[in-house]
Amino acid sequence: MALLRRLLQAEKYFIQMTHSGVIEIKGDRATARFVERERGRGESTYYDSLAVYEDVLVREADGWRFAKRFYHYRFLDQSPFGGDAFPVT
Repeated sequence: MALLRRLLQAEKYFIQMTHSGVIEIKGDRATARFVERERGRGESTYYDSLAVYEDVLVREADGWRFAKRFYHYRFLDQSPFGGDAFPVT
Protein backbone atom coordinates (compact mmCIF):
# COMPACT_ATOMS: atom_id res chain seq x y z
CA MET A 1 0.00 0.00 0.00
CA ALA A 2 2.85 2.40 0.70
CA LEU A 3 4.08 2.08 -2.88
CA LEU A 4 0.56 2.70 -4.24
CA ARG A 5 0.16 5.82 -2.07
CA ARG A 6 3.48 7.16 -3.36
CA LEU A 7 2.47 6.45 -6.97
CA LEU A 8 -0.75 8.44 -6.55
CA GLN A 9 1.12 11.58 -5.45
CA ALA A 10 1.74 14.29 -7.99
CA GLU A 11 4.92 13.62 -9.98
CA LYS A 12 6.93 15.68 -12.44
CA TYR A 13 6.02 13.00 -14.90
CA PHE A 14 4.67 9.48 -15.02
CA ILE A 15 4.30 7.46 -18.19
CA GLN A 16 2.71 4.07 -18.61
CA MET A 17 3.40 2.18 -21.83
CA THR A 18 1.31 -0.88 -22.57
CA HIS A 19 2.90 -3.18 -25.13
CA SER A 20 1.34 -5.75 -27.46
CA GLY A 21 -0.63 -8.39 -25.66
CA VAL A 22 -2.25 -11.75 -26.19
CA ILE A 23 -5.97 -12.34 -25.72
CA GLU A 24 -7.50 -15.82 -25.83
CA ILE A 25 -11.27 -16.06 -26.09
CA LYS A 26 -13.13 -19.22 -25.13
CA GLY A 27 -16.87 -18.66 -25.33
CA ASP A 28 -17.93 -16.04 -22.78
CA ARG A 29 -14.58 -16.05 -20.95
CA ALA A 30 -11.21 -14.75 -22.01
CA THR A 31 -7.69 -14.37 -20.68
CA ALA A 32 -5.39 -11.51 -21.55
CA ARG A 33 -1.71 -10.86 -20.90
CA PHE A 34 -0.01 -7.50 -21.52
CA VAL A 35 3.49 -6.27 -20.76
CA GLU A 36 3.59 -2.89 -19.02
CA ARG A 37 6.51 -0.45 -18.74
CA GLU A 38 6.20 2.45 -16.28
CA ARG A 39 8.57 5.26 -15.54
CA GLY A 40 8.03 8.23 -13.26
CA ARG A 41 9.92 10.95 -11.46
CA GLY A 42 8.96 13.32 -8.69
CA GLU A 43 11.00 15.96 -6.87
CA SER A 44 13.09 13.31 -5.12
CA THR A 45 11.39 10.05 -6.12
CA TYR A 46 12.09 7.71 -9.00
CA TYR A 47 10.14 4.79 -10.38
CA ASP A 48 11.08 2.46 -13.23
CA SER A 49 9.30 -0.86 -13.66
CA LEU A 50 8.50 -3.66 -16.04
CA ALA A 51 5.46 -5.77 -15.21
CA VAL A 52 2.87 -8.10 -16.67
CA TYR A 53 -0.91 -7.71 -16.44
CA GLU A 54 -2.74 -11.04 -16.42
CA ASP A 55 -6.49 -10.63 -16.76
CA VAL A 56 -9.58 -12.83 -16.72
CA LEU A 57 -12.53 -11.34 -18.57
CA VAL A 58 -16.19 -12.33 -18.88
CA ARG A 59 -18.70 -11.37 -21.54
CA GLU A 60 -21.86 -9.77 -20.18
CA ALA A 61 -24.93 -8.50 -22.02
CA ASP A 62 -23.40 -5.03 -22.45
CA GLY A 63 -19.82 -6.11 -23.25
CA TRP A 64 -16.63 -7.55 -21.78
CA ARG A 65 -15.75 -6.95 -18.10
CA PHE A 66 -12.76 -7.70 -15.93
CA ALA A 67 -13.38 -10.61 -13.56
CA LYS A 68 -9.83 -10.62 -12.17
CA ARG A 69 -6.68 -8.62 -12.72
CA PHE A 70 -3.18 -9.50 -11.58
CA TYR A 71 -0.09 -7.28 -11.79
CA HIS A 72 3.26 -9.05 -11.58
CA TYR A 73 6.48 -7.07 -11.27
CA ARG A 74 9.34 -8.39 -13.37
CA PHE A 75 11.65 -5.44 -12.65
CA LEU A 76 11.47 -2.53 -10.21
CA ASP A 77 14.08 0.17 -9.69
CA GLN A 78 13.54 3.20 -7.47
CA SER A 79 17.09 4.54 -7.61
CA PRO A 80 17.82 7.98 -9.11
CA PHE A 81 18.18 8.31 -12.87
CA GLY A 82 19.06 11.23 -15.11
CA GLY A 83 17.26 13.00 -17.89
CA ASP A 84 14.81 15.84 -18.30
CA ALA A 85 11.00 15.78 -18.32
CA PHE A 86 9.23 18.08 -20.77
CA PRO A 87 5.70 19.44 -20.32
CA VAL A 88 2.94 18.18 -22.56
CA THR A 89 1.68 20.94 -24.82
